[in-house]
Amino acid sequence: MAGGVGSGGFDPVSTIDGRRHRITLGLRRLDLADWLLVDEHADAEIAHKRQLLSADGDEVLRTMPAGDEAADELLTEIVANLSAHHPARSTEPEPALHPVHAAALLVQEDLCIMTREAQEWTMTSACVYFPSRWRLADKIGASVAAIHAPVPDYDQISAPVDLLFERLTPERPMWRVNWTLMDDPALHQPSRPATTVEDPGSWTFRVERQTLRRLPHTGAAVFTIRTYRRRLADLVIADPAAATALATTLTTVTPDQREYRAWDELPALVASLRAQGDNPG
Repeated sequence: MAGGVGSGGFDPVSTIDGRRHRITLGLRRLDLADWLLVDEHADAEIAHKRQLLSADGDEVLRTMPAGDEAADELLTEIVANLSAHHPARSTEPEPALHPVHAAALLVQEDLCIMTREAQEWTMTSACVYFPSRWRLADKIGASVAAIHAPVPDYDQISAPVDLLFERLTPERPMWRVNWTLMDDPALHQPSRPATTVEDPGSWTFRVERQTLRRLPHTGAAVFTIRTYRRRLADLVIADPAAATALATTLTTVTPDQREYRAWDELPALVASLRAQGDNPG
C-alpha cells in the first residue's frame, strides 16, 4: 500500500500533528519542481486509471467546452514539468484523448480545472480517478462554494478560499494536505461501501496532497489531488507516536464531522490507536 517517506519525497504520516480536528486551509508555498510527485507506485496507479476508464468513463472524466483551452495548456505544462523534473516519466501524450484525460494518464495525480464563469470559479474540466467518496458528475459545472457545500463548517473558510482563487498567481502556486480515515483501502471510492469493516487495524489512513496553481496564459486555476494510503495497523507499527497523536486528534471530532465522514466506529478506532500506540510491541 502506498505511503512512507519514499513516496515521491512526501511523507503522508507527517500530516498527523495531534492537534484539535478542524477545517483549515493550511496553505504552503509550492516549488514547481515538486508540483508533480512520482514514486514506485506510478506504473500501477496509471494502469489502474486505465482500467477505471474502461469500466466507466463517465465516472472519472467530465469536461465542458469552457475548460477546453485551459485543458490544452495544462497538458503542455505537465509535459514540460515531467521533462524538466522527472525525465524518466517523460513521454508523449496520447493525441486522440481530451487533453485533461491525456494529462491525467501521465501522472499519479487527479486533475481539476477551474475557470471563472459568471463571476464564480467553476469546475469545467476534470479527470478524477481516486475520489474520496464524492462523484465527479455532481461537481462538474459547480462553483467552489457549491462543490464544498456538503462539508460541515466549510463556511469557516469559505471567504479565505474565495480570496485565494482571486489572488492566486502563476508565480505563487500553493499546496496543502487533507486526511481522513476509511474502512476501505481502495483508491477509487466514489461512494461508501455497503458494509463497514469493524476491525480498527484494517481501516486506512488516507491523505490527499493537493496543489493549486494559476495557468499563465488562460488564467485558469488547476487543482491537483495526489492520494496516499496507509493501513492503520501498519502505521502503528511504523510510528507508535503518530498513532497516539492521531488518537488525540480524533477525540476532538465534532458530531457533524463524524456523521459526514461516516466514522461510526470512531470510539473503537481511538481506543485501538491509544492501546497500540502505548504498547507497540
